[in-house]
Amino acid sequence: MSKNYSVARVEQHTVAGIGKSEHHIERKNESYENMNVDLSRTPLNVHFKGCGELTYNAWLDKLVAEGTVSLRGLKKDVKVFDEIPGYAKVRNGSILSKDMGIDTIIRECPHFREWIKQIAKQAEDTN
Repeated sequence: MSKNYSVARVEQHTVAGIGKSEHHIERKNESYENMNVDLSRTPLNVHFKGCGELTYNAWLDKLVAEGTVSLRGLKKDVKVFDEIPGYAKVRNGSILSKDMGIDTIIRECPHFREWIKQIAKQAEDTN
């Protein structure tokens, strides 16, 4: 039985710049240039930890107010959004990678495939 996987893109965003990405990620836009965006599948999106009805910035403000995180001393344009909320890359990534298998990752992820090719070439050049 074939499994269907999706790759999570981790990007960095400032407080001022997160709104546009939030609208895309959470499918809040009314239309998309990418014809592969299927809005009927939006309810199937997985949220490891959601913000509820709050925006990403409102969620960050809540965390600051609760003392969970601190932005004290940071520059105004610092990139504070750089992970998927609630996604522990080392733990979750390892579990997903083991489940998917290296062949699936190489086949489905062009960046990873190129990285593996570079490693293989370097190993070949040193031998």
